[in-house]
Amino acid sequence: MAGVGGGADTFVISNIKKATTVVLKSVTDVGTTINFSDVTGTADSATLEVAGSTDTAGTDTENDLTVAGVETLTLNLTTAANDLDTITAVAAKTVNINVSGGNASIEAAADFSAATAVTIDAAKNLTLTAVANLGADAVVTVTGAGDVDLNTLDNNGAGDGVTVAASAMTGDLTVIGGA
Repeated sequence: MAGVGGGADTFVISNIKKATTVVLKSVTDVGTTINFSDVTGTADSATLEVAGSTDTAGTDTENDLTVAGVETLTLNLTTAANDLDTITAVAAKTVNINVSGGNASIEAAADFSAATAVTIDAAKNLTLTAVANLGADAVVTVTGAGDVDLNTLDNNGAGDGVTVAASAMTGDLTVIGGA
């Protein structure tokens, strides 16, 4: 899927098999929702690639990404710089974010409220300006040579809090605060 943008407010992909890697290219100011047809609600995995996402200043409800119904989400941010507003994957218990093609940012929110394991492999820089809603006792593992800036990591008051593990990271890690 390439070149979506310029006033197309929302884009919905439905009835796609979870084994299919969805690739979003050159997306500008578009809210994208992905609904998989064969999720069972127990151990579903899906891979999504974002290759060039641009968010125009002042379009806070644009460039949102929603992935429904998968318990393991792999998000590959590749090719060019990626700038997203909100990422929502509330069913995901495991979230893998790979930043490889260009620097990436998530500006408004990251809602992974069921996630107890988040892995960030940053070959390039990742800035999470937003609050990341995570599951109880979530562990965020950060690797790679890119710089990773994490703002507020929130487990919504459940469990003992959020743990950040970065022993295999060679880039800089900044954690601004927690809730």
